[in-house]
Amino acid sequence: MVTTAIIATSMTAYTASMRKTITVDYKDIKINVDGKRIEPKDGNGKSVEPFIYEGTTYLPVRAVSEALGKQVLWDGKTYTIDILSTPIEEKDEKKIKIWLFGLCRILH
Repeated sequence: MVTTAIIATSMTAYTASMRKTITVDYKDIKINVDGKRIEPKDGNGKSVEPFIYEGTTYLPVRAVSEALGKQVLWDGKTYTIDILSTPIEEKDEKKIKIWLFGLCRILH
């Protein structure tokens, strides 16, 4: 019984950190939001491209969410993406963005 528990725990830990190599199709997929073309970028401003894998099209969540006026937060510890209804605030010289452990906070 103890052996079974140890194996199950080991398998769970292994599965959680497993990597898989996949083949995807890049077909120059374009994204339009309300008729306006967006050029998807990651959190660092680097271009990212949508792709197709096994018949499903995958879009960069940050680029699409921000184009829809949503705020996106990434928690690198828990591998969690939060998409907030609060619109992204316009640039204001009196506000400072602080990035800590993959999370963004805006200080006034």
